Amino acid sequence: MIDKVLDTVKRYNMIETNDNIVLGLSGGADSVCLLYVLLELREKFNLNIIATHINHGLREDEAKRDEDFIKNLCLRLNVQVKVFNYPVAKEAKEKKLTIEEAGRLIRYSVFEKVLKEEGRGKIAVAHNYNDQAETVIMNFFRGSGLKGLSGIPPVRGEIIRPLINTPRSKIEEFCKNNNINFVIDSSNNSLNYTRNKIRLPLLSYIMKEFNPSIIDTLSRSAEIFSTEDDYINIQANAAYEKCVSMNDDIKVIDLQEFSLNHEALQRRIVRKIFFSFAGTLNNFSNKHINMVMSMASGNTGKSINLPYNLKIEKSYEKLFISKVGNIHQDYLYKVELGSFFYVNVLNAYISCTQEKVLLKKGFTNTFTKVFNYDKISQGMILRNRKPSDKIYIKSVGHKKVKNYFIDKKIARNERDIIPLLMDNENVMWIMPYLSKQNYETVSETYIAKNTDKNKIYIQLWEENK
Repeated sequence: MIDKVLDTVKRYNMIETNDNIVLGLSGGADSVCLLYVLLELREKFNLNIIATHINHGLREDEAKRDEDFIKNLCLRLNVQVKVFNYPVAKEAKEKKLTIEEAGRLIRYSVFEKVLKEEGRGKIAVAHNYNDQAETVIMNFFRGSGLKGLSGIPPVRGEIIRPLINTPRSKIEEFCKNNNINFVIDSSNNSLNYTRNKIRLPLLSYIMKEFNPSIIDTLSRSAEIFSTEDDYINIQANAAYEKCVSMNDDIKVIDLQEFSLNHEALQRRIVRKIFFSFAGTLNNFSNKHINMVMSMASGNTGKSINLPYNLKIEKSYEKLFISKVGNIHQDYLYKVELGSFFYVNVLNAYISCTQEKVLLKKGFTNTFTKVFNYDKISQGMILRNRKPSDKIYIKSVGHKKVKNYFIDKKIARNERDIIPLLMDNENVMWIMPYLSKQNYETVSETYIAKNTDKNKIYIQLWEENK
């Protein structure tokens, strides 16, 4: 069995030389077996093993027995041990979680804390081959997609699972053959817990009546699903970069670009946006993804509210996803001759000179506009729009900036961001908000003619990466 575990460790590059290994040690067969496996690797990789046990305060005398067993075991094997006590039931009640969910959150929080104290390394947990199969069934019943059906990843960040390809029967056999003692958690036989319901009556029935090798079937399927999920994620990430942009804490989906993708990628893009705001996909279901998909193909002007205080609005060919209450702040910059400054909403720099600047080291010029400096009476500022703003266009006369935006089908969420170059209350230039968009116009009043001697150049510069 040891050789099989070592193959898994090597295959997934789980351990590096001089790693600190924070081992989640419950005292059961799986975690005790993993402790002995890590001891086999300790000298080879120069590992520092820190056994970490959490007393959940659920089984009273039995929990104290487990704690004492672990302390004595680690003392005998010369392994550092840390024990923590947490009232899981209280935590579950306060956070409205199941006992299982609360216990898991506490365990991983403790493991991460210990690893942070120790420095670089890994968190080793003892999920095995059977756990993998059970997880696939649980996720299937929950309506999970391909990611959920991929089961438990062998490696996730700093978390490693060296026993993930080892059946529970082989673990118990290893302990028996090597006279390794472990404790038995009586709650493992309680049908109050979802995983036990899967493990005891359901899987036993499937093995007896349908497929004796169901554990192998499910675990192998999980590996296939995981590989395919990884590939689709790569494609979805590439598609995301093309059709999603960020404007002041608002995610913007370009629906024309979005529509070019297969529905499977579109749904991944939506989930990726949800995760970017919430940091989790908990409480987001297919219902919420379907709402966004329906909005993408529906009418302009609609909006929906989602978990974690998210709001989605559609305007023309764009979807805007933001936290409710995220309102664009007004901004104002003073523009003077010789000035060179950065503008957040443009993600670019602006220069103001009386000579055209052809080159600026480290920057690329994206826009240049020339104005008649003699027409500027009050000095220039750069700001976002006000309701009363108008611009003079020779063919139509004075036109409200708001109506100009509507005519150009500029999304409502963008109208309050677009920079206006102003002379007092007169709009000189509606500036290009994003270089890939072609809306921008200059007031006829300020356009410099070839005969004008007193000119001023306003230029936009992007910093070279």
